[in-house]
Amino acid sequence: SEKVRSACIPGATAAVGVAPTSPISSGVAGRTSATRGNTAQGRSPPPSGEEGAGPAGIGTRRHWWMTQSSVGLIILLPFFVFMFGKMLGQPHDVVVAYFSRPFPAIVAALMIAVGFMHFKNVIKMVIEDYAHGFTREALIVLTTCLSYGAAATGLFAIANQPLGASGAYVQTSGLLRRMPNVVTWRVWYFVGMFVGGVLVTQVLREGAEIRSGYDALRNVFPLWAVVPLVFGGATLLGYGAAVAGGCTSGHGMCGTAQRSPASLTVTATFMATAVLTTLALRIVTGGDL
Repeated sequence: SEKVRSACIPGATAAVGVAPTSPISSGVAGRTSATRGNTAQGRSPPPSGEEGAGPAGIGTRRHWWMTQSSVGLIILLPFFVFMFGKMLGQPHDVVVAYFSRPFPAIVAALMIAVGFMHFKNVIKMVIEDYAHGFTREALIVLTTCLSYGAAATGLFAIANQPLGASGAYVQTSGLLRRMPNVVTWRVWYFVGMFVGGVLVTQVLREGAEIRSGYDALRNVFPLWAVVPLVFGGATLLGYGAAVAGGCTSGHGMCGTAQRSPASLTVTATFMATAVLTTLALRIVTGGDL
């Protein structure tokens, strides 16, 4: 029969139109089917050449970040449990005095920040694997807002001061100008934001290419147009933060967590402005940005 001859005679498979099966062709077919399945379900296919990317396409990188935060939580958790258990049932003034000390305050702040960021990444990974379309985007936004809001509320409870990037910048500027009454922890907060940004974008990057952080703009506009756009946006952001008495972190996370009417108004204003600006850019660029 045709099938017997094609199995016994070399080259007969090509003659009868039956594609030969090999590990290589099977692997290609499997990857092609997986890619089509991801596309049909609204998920992006894994990046080319990345092994173990998962349905969301970023499994390897996500796993690395989850490993780091897990190690941090393993180190912090025993200290936090011991300190928290020690303060259970104590009077309010004793608890406040205890967590006003540097070591308990730092451990509690790190536990809150790392814990909620780890929670955000875990839930986001689950959502990306099992939800699709608008539902996935809405759940990711909701989870991110809840995580950052809870972290900001916990840090505010420890420091009893709102946590804001613009405030940290002002205090750092005051330190450089040798002004009195500078809040030192805000200066370290500003330094940490800068150093952390450099570590994430330049030291821990996946390739040798230096990342500017504005790849979406660079893909649409030339460099000579991106520079003034970014500079102008930063200038408007700084001016708006000065007028509003705070930025997106101070008002958007800490202020709204305190149910401050001013912060709620400011947050609604800059969110509406961001939506309108994004819509205008999308129209101007024809949907490329």
